[in-house]
Amino acid sequence: MRIEFLFSNNSFLDHSSSQEPPTTTHKQTNNCTMVSTDIECTQSKPPKPRRIAIVGGGGISGLQTIRALRARGFNVTAYEGSDKVGGIWKSNYSNFSVQVPRVLFEFQDFPMSEIGWNDYATGVQVQHYIEAYAVKFDLLDSIQFNAYVTSVKLQPDHQSWSVEVTVQNKKHVEQFDYVIIASGLYSGTNQFIPNWTGKEYFRGEIVHSCQFYDASVAKDKRVVVIGGGKSAVDIAVEAAVHKAAKVTLMPREMHWPSPRILLGLIRTHSILMSRLGLSLVCSQSGSFPTDSIVSTRSRLLGMLTTPLYKLYGMVVAWQFNLRGKLYPRTEVMRDFYNIHYSVNNDLTNMRKEGKVDLIVGEIDEFQKDGSTLALKDGSTLSADLVVSATGFHENYSFFDNPQKMLNIEDDGVYMYRFMLPQNIPNLAFIGHVNAVSNIGCYGLQAEWLARYLAGDLVEEVTPEKIKRDIERRKSWARNFMPKSKVRGMTILLHETHYWDVLLMDMGLSPYRKSNIFAEYIMPYGPSDYNGIIGMPKPKKIYRRSFWYAQA
Repeated sequence: MRIEFLFSNNSFLDHSSSQEPPTTTHKQTNNCTMVSTDIECTQSKPPKPRRIAIVGGGGISGLQTIRALRARGFNVTAYEGSDKVGGIWKSNYSNFSVQVPRVLFEFQDFPMSEIGWNDYATGVQVQHYIEAYAVKFDLLDSIQFNAYVTSVKLQPDHQSWSVEVTVQNKKHVEQFDYVIIASGLYSGTNQFIPNWTGKEYFRGEIVHSCQFYDASVAKDKRVVVIGGGKSAVDIAVEAAVHKAAKVTLMPREMHWPSPRILLGLIRTHSILMSRLGLSLVCSQSGSFPTDSIVSTRSRLLGMLTTPLYKLYGMVVAWQFNLRGKLYPRTEVMRDFYNIHYSVNNDLTNMRKEGKVDLIVGEIDEFQKDGSTLALKDGSTLSADLVVSATGFHENYSFFDNPQKMLNIEDDGVYMYRFMLPQNIPNLAFIGHVNAVSNIGCYGLQAEWLARYLAGDLVEEVTPEKIKRDIERRKSWARNFMPKSKVRGMTILLHETHYWDVLLMDMGLSPYRKSNIFAEYIMPYGPSDYNGIIGMPKPKKIYRRSFWYAQA
């Protein structure tokens, strides 16, 4: 059995953690070893770029990247394909909203004060919030709007990039030393709709979920929503609210929903986003494969928590009325890393009222009568409107031969710290990670990258270190996460450990709470990292001290 608990001297109150000169000591006591280590500051020294291009500068990842880089004096040009900031929040399906509470969806040092701490912001509120952030930190003058990047080419010397940009149907090319892709994992321009057999016979309308702007089009129609994630659930509910004749929600398989409030009593994020909750997660999945703060890996603990996860599944199934074929077959924790979505009880209530049918199925073909969908189990559905809530493709089309350049595998792209590709030294990605608190994650990534480019990290980032980190994470992810096209970019509940790593790379204390009780029990969110973006390099770096027991 191996259990690790890491705690820092005085680090709960002093986030700058000024300490004595580097020392290393070892003391052996029975089967426990205490190790106290100061990290010697060996600066990474990548070539400092003179001009940096940001592709996708108007979203939550791009804006934070602009801010972090400008704080360190970099010359930044960001390209945004639309006419304003906001990214995917500018427009989406009817009544779309975030699926995490405000505590997990706000910029670190810019609170979303118009809603309550535990409330869920609407898409419109988020858009206004992003616009206010851009104005507050004077970021708009670094962005070229209505500028669509069509090509990003690495020059033969491997030291510079040619970026082709289209503005008002005119193309021009600019040269940069460094390119950052901040367009996120998904984009509304890369919708995925299955190529169903016979869909040309369908007399109704087939739309992607992000095109379901006006729910009133569902009135008096037979609506079939394909998919099992949050957007599918939201659209099924919206169609029913707007008096559709019949609504059928049809996922290919059932997945575990995450209740916003469990049994009307417990906010789920309060458990899962604490270090205590993460310890329970690690008992099933193993720890994030690098230095972390609270690391548990124990067969005994795993045996103890397995019944808890089964009980949790039973409670969730009862709360959302999931029985028989609707009961998810995958283990709760594994399924969380497959399709994660947080919902309230609206769908359950609609089902009880007979306004929405929930069935498990898959379209085999559209029949020639123009309105009948034949399913693979032999049954049929009648429809006037089919909404495909089936996600998006990742977009690497502006690169020449992205498969080779990024080493794209069948379960995604694995990069150092989810940012640096293994083979291209002057390219980075911000926001190319599937986290619970995306907005907080992107902000810390942006600051880490700014410090990396400025030579302000604690240790040098070598090719050997990049390769080792990627291989360790591949092994870890493939050991417990279900296979998916984004497994290489998925962190989810382990995001706190990932943030710990980023902070320690920067020489900062990862302990953000005021006392040891809060550190372990209270949930972590973006506001815990207030003050980090743009902070000068610490004069003395964070000192790591920890106990570990091995038996």
